[in-house]
Amino acid sequence: MIVTKKLFSIEDEELQLHNYRVGKMSSRFAKFVGLHEQMIEDIAICGSLHDIGKAVIPKRILNKPTTLTNEEFKQIKMHSIYSYMILREMGYNEKICLISKYHHENYNGTGYPDKLKEKEIPLGARVLRIVDMFDALTNDRIYRKAMNKKSALFLMVKENHLFDPDLFSMFKDFIDIAMVI
Repeated sequence: MIVTKKLFSIEDEELQLHNYRVGKMSSRFAKFVGLHEQMIEDIAICGSLHDIGKAVIPKRILNKPTTLTNEEFKQIKMHSIYSYMILREMGYNEKICLISKYHHENYNGTGYPDKLKEKEIPLGARVLRIVDMFDALTNDRIYRKAMNKKSALFLMVKENHLFDPDLFSMFKDFIDIAMVI
């Protein structure tokens, strides 16, 4: 209950906007991929709440404009576990909670919190991993300016080992279409 009270005091507007954008884009991408309606809904909900665990991380760390220490980065990496716990406490279904917990897992097994790889990572988390990174790159952060969409996609192509290759291939098509519209 204490954790739930704390999360409602989030005042970080950029974090709220990031969650909103990720929720919208991840549901549109999930629909583009052809996922079933319940999965699209779960991804949309989780996308809009995936970083809720950052409410537990000290603001001085979240808003630090310089490089994080190893200890600070360990604390940041805990946000996905906190998100899982908060969403469970709030009564969300286990699929949504697990998507949130694993949205920083990398396809090659180098992510966190559990170093899952490939199909061990829930499908919704693999979708969110791509969209979350794209949104983070294309919007200003406390520690750097936004990239344009083309530059962000170029960087993601260089880091493509982090993503499900089939989903990432579809994401590039999705972004190409979205940039034309």
